[in-house]
Amino acid sequence: MLIFIHSGSILLQDLTTKDISDVIQLAEKYGIPAIKTLCEQNLISRVSPTNIIEYLEFADFHQANYLYEYCFDYVTENRCEVLDTEPWAALTARNPRLSTSMLERIIRSDLSLHQ
Repeated sequence: MLIFIHSGSILLQDLTTKDISDVIQLAEKYGIPAIKTLCEQNLISRVSPTNIIEYLEFADFHQANYLYEYCFDYVTENRCEVLDTEPWAALTARNPRLSTSMLERIIRSDLSLHQ
């Protein structure tokens, strides 16, 4: 954080996902949205079918809107791969509001393709 405040840059590529989530929480606490955005962009570069649900929940919880929208788009585009996973099944049980929102977006996307 101090390096960013002084230099305007931060190196995230060597940090773990957990470390980046900690940095996002600090950025929220101290009101530094530029760091939060950089962290979201870094997490987006790490997205895969195996971690997308984790990132979606993280983005939802931390109101990381850029990451949240990316995750929604990713799941919509890769729904066959993502919706047949254990993390998705766990999400539907743990967070029905979020999984319902995701399914609604998928349905709207499908409907718009057929109009």
